[in-house]
Amino acid sequence: MITVFAEHFLNDAGQGYFADWVRDMEQELRFFDGFVMIEHMRDLKDPRRSLYFLQFESVEYLKQWTQSRLMIGFHRKIQDYELKDHHTQVLCSANADEFKGF
Repeated sequence: MITVFAEHFLNDAGQGYFADWVRDMEQELRFFDGFVMIEHMRDLKDPRRSLYFLQFESVEYLKQWTQSRLMIGFHRKIQDYELKDHHTQVLCSANADEFKGF
């Protein structure tokens, strides 16, 4: 299992759009091979942060997603709201071999 933690740095309009954007992404990802879940997250100390967790069954499925036209399209939809580049972290179990070479 591969988990992606992502944070987008958005203007006020983007923060208002973010929940819908994540929900729309989930609707499309349900049909994407290897997709497990996506969850809009909230920082309890700073609710203005725009965060989500995304999970795939393997690194290979994550790579397919990151290279897909669908993902590129979703990033274009949020791009105009970004104050700076988004930040992502790719995480897996400390015992997972599949993470090597990502």
